[in-house]
Amino acid sequence: MTEQVQGAGGASSRIGLARVAIGLAQGVALYGLHWAWIGKPSWPATEPVLYDGLLLATAFVPLIPLAGLAEMRRATLIVWTVAATVVAAGLGAYGALREAGGEPHQILSFPVVAFTAAFLFIANHLIAPADAERKPIASHLAYFDTTWKHGVQLVLSLLFVGAFWAALRLGGALFGLIGLKFLNELFDKDWFWIPVSFVVFAAAVHLADVRAGLTRGIRTVGLTLLSWLMPIMGLLAFGFLVALLFTGLAPLWKLGRSTAILLSAAAVLVVLINAAYQDGQADTRAPLVLRWAGRITALLITPLLMIAAVGLWIRIGQHGLTPDRIIAIACVIVGACYALGYGIAAVLPGAWMKPLERTNVLTALVILVVILALFTPIADPARISTDDQVTRLEAGRIALDKFDFEFLRFKAGHYGRDALKRLANRTTGPNAAAIAQRAKDALTEKNRWDRTHTPLKPVDQIKVYPEGRKLPDSFLKQDWSTTPLCEGGFGDCEAYLVDANGDSKTEVLLYNGIFANLFAQGADGSWKPAGSYEVFCANVRDALRAGKYAFVPSVSRDLEIGGVRYAYRNYFGPRACAPPKK
Repeated sequence: MTEQVQGAGGASSRIGLARVAIGLAQGVALYGLHWAWIGKPSWPATEPVLYDGLLLATAFVPLIPLAGLAEMRRATLIVWTVAATVVAAGLGAYGALREAGGEPHQILSFPVVAFTAAFLFIANHLIAPADAERKPIASHLAYFDTTWKHGVQLVLSLLFVGAFWAALRLGGALFGLIGLKFLNELFDKDWFWIPVSFVVFAAAVHLADVRAGLTRGIRTVGLTLLSWLMPIMGLLAFGFLVALLFTGLAPLWKLGRSTAILLSAAAVLVVLINAAYQDGQADTRAPLVLRWAGRITALLITPLLMIAAVGLWIRIGQHGLTPDRIIAIACVIVGACYALGYGIAAVLPGAWMKPLERTNVLTALVILVVILALFTPIADPARISTDDQVTRLEAGRIALDKFDFEFLRFKAGHYGRDALKRLANRTTGPNAAAIAQRAKDALTEKNRWDRTHTPLKPVDQIKVYPEGRKLPDSFLKQDWSTTPLCEGGFGDCEAYLVDANGDSKTEVLLYNGIFANLFAQGADGSWKPAGSYEVFCANVRDALRAGKYAFVPSVSRDLEIGGVRYAYRNYFGPRACAPPKK
């Protein structure tokens, strides 16, 4: 059995040294991976599957022995660390494997990183308490104590690292006042700050263990404060549901993010109810007003989840499955587990909300299964959404000009690219030739910003303003297959016939919801791009259609390179949508 932390200052120096050694090894390993990535990548960065697996495992797995050295038996800790390494490396490797053959290797996507961290955190806090109590399912007290202690410990350790670097930077600034810059130059070296940061983090974890009573005190204060937010959030949720009786659900469906907001609200209610419940012991029992508020609030989770599920079902019916919607489905499933368990806990007599203890454990297991399914071939959102979207296209449930070929090319991994190859060889069915051509064009794109395929609509079908006019014949007859016109925006492409420079010659301004691209006719009669404007404010289309625009001369520092002039565009300055002051 491991040496246990005894009292406020009883963590052994041997465990402290071991933690610092783990932090140093982690920092050195991450620096090595960073060094292999920067500049011209070298091995193992040249092997994306290996590199992403190593990176994910190195970033998260050392946290397990950092926390477990003082709490878990050596055999359990070793087995669990090895298993966690396999899981983390496997998830990272699969994430890279799924993207193989697409754009140049990009470091792990945020969802892979975030969900891997969540998986390891939840799994670790199911295993550690069970190991301490020598049984498969530990008591709620053990789960609560270990999970919240490590959560507070993690936050405090990160704050300590931030304070450490603030102090070092201040010291470096002091030396800089007298012309000595060697400290700041040292702090900027990757080989220094990366290992040092992880050593300091490991030391902070140990210091927090030494002062375990202080950590528990901070935890208690934090949970007590959060618990009093529970009736406030519950009242707001109740008011929202009552308001729906008068407004109906229609306003919800106008927002593309309504499901995400509803799921977030339900998740916050779950957290706040747990903050009020704490360990469920008599000495931490919530006041009567919080207990009644907790029962009512627990019942509100169900209608919030039901509304979110209905909204998600409607969006899927209208637009099909996407990776985000598949993850939202998974969140609804997890939320339903909480809603059912907490709803039962709210209405059962006896000790206040006692059944939520078992609900938390069972739902944690569901979350682990869901994460593994989502980030492996079992239920990969890219695979499922690709199949669904292609099926909708082939069945004619989505128009060709509305289909997102870019999603298949750049956002669905090799599943999307494989689907594009199948579509490119399509010879039968509705719009077979057009679908095949669009798929072939998408496959030729090198990245999502370098588009060479034909416009989203045939040129002769683009709506023209002022109404009643049409695009010049020379513009319509020109071959636009290698020149991007209106791709990548929001909404339909629209053309506006303008006189940009006051020479009484017609130019064409094409607007796609983000960019307004100006085309002018040259002396040889061909049309060429003459400028581009980033236009993202509200009501732009209405103003353009009504002719409420003007080309205003400006003074800017254009850049000429090799005889070619490049217009200056201030990407970093303020870009207000309000009209300029007179």
